[in-house]
Amino acid sequence: PVSCGKLAGAVSAALTSLTLDNNGIFGELYSDGSVKTPDKHAAEAQPFFDAIKASGLTSLSLSGTGMGPVSCGKLAGAVSAALTSLNVSGNTLSS
Repeated sequence: PVSCGKLAGAVSAALTSLTLDNNGIFGELYSDGSVKTPDKHAAEAQPFFDAIKASGLTSLSLSGTGMGPVSCGKLAGAVSAALTSLNVSGNTLSS
């Protein structure tokens, strides 16, 4: 989560595809990769969502990232019409 600011700084308008699968960027994961505590880091990930909103991403994969309902809502507000491919599988998106 602390690195979300650094990651956000690397996301630019020139970036069209981003894959961040199988890491706990939004929540805590078990050692097998399944979601232990969804949205544990959702607040700290705000710079990432802000960067996504300003980017020109057409493809984004956030599979197995600890995303829960809060992160999913923030993501929904951050994606643009340019996004044509989104993968959020392996997350706990409902409460």
